[in-house]
Amino acid sequence: MRRTILRVAGAAAGIALMLGLSGCSGIGDLVGGGIQRAIKDGTGVDVNVGEGSSLPSSWPPDLPVPAGKVSVSAGNADGMTVVVTVPDRAAADAGVQAIEAAGYSLVDGRSGIGDNAFEMSTLSNGSWQVLYTAIAVGDGVTVTMVVTPQKR
Repeated sequence: MRRTILRVAGAAAGIALMLGLSGCSGIGDLVGGGIQRAIKDGTGVDVNVGEGSSLPSSWPPDLPVPAGKVSVSAGNADGMTVVVTVPDRAAADAGVQAIEAAGYSLVDGRSGIGDNAFEMSTLSNGSWQVLYTAIAVGDGVTVTMVVTPQKR
């Protein structure tokens, strides 16, 4: 138990350091890559941080991601998370529609808070469950997708 807590704390500290150094181009890339490898080696979680990050290798191939800039992704066989910045609410809504078109169904419908500042949807295709949130941030919208295998 203590080792797990230390690994999680180390991973969190590594990500914080990586984010802090991201502005230092070459140094940030070198340190960030090392930290990402260390997190994967220590926890089994595939982590990518920074603009242009790729999806985790375990990402379901039939699950679309909204058109935008992926800034964070992490995952393993037990679940995945991706953070994407899209230009506006219409792009975030199009992301949900694309997931539905790929064969996923709304489970809990869509709920929002405030002036559409925050919106949440839960979708499923029987194999995967997706928690899709969209929150207005500055001039854009941050979409977070949390994907877990669905228990049968």
